[in-house]
Amino acid sequence: MDLITFKNTQGPIKARYAGEAKEALLTLKATGTADDSAVVCKVETGLGLAVAGIHPKCGGSGLELCSGDMLLEALIACAGVSMRAAAAVLDIPVGSIKVSATTREGNPAKILLEAANGADMLVVGSRGHGGFTEALLGSVSQHCVHHAPCPVVIIRGAKAG
Repeated sequence: MDLITFKNTQGPIKARYAGEAKEALLTLKATGTADDSAVVCKVETGLGLAVAGIHPKCGGSGLELCSGDMLLEALIACAGVSMRAAAAVLDIPVGSIKVSATTREGNPAKILLEAANGADMLVVGSRGHGGFTEALLGSVSQHCVHHAPCPVVIIRGAKAG
């Protein structure tokens, strides 16, 4: 959908949600079939059937979509669409936005700081699941705040209860 069409749809949607907030609630669902004839899962999408399999490094054929790649691609798609939508609704002029994600093994703080080199901004969560769950910042985000070579944005989760 182009930006102008998207922005034009927002007025009526905002009015409907302002009148009844529960109208904004959305349940996302996905279904798939993992049958007994192959090590794959056939996932129904809005544009057709996606056949997910095992990555070749784990013994897969490479003929199917890698389920791990699909997860990461879905994350990137959600982040990119959300940023474009927010920019459009808030009239923030932005050009083309590159969104990327990489999975890596190792110390999370060290990996994030390495990734932040050359970045305009580092975005992290407010706390992890360490021993002090009530802390304002987790150890990784706190380390990033103090050592990152760029501005750090901390996203707080919703309060439980």
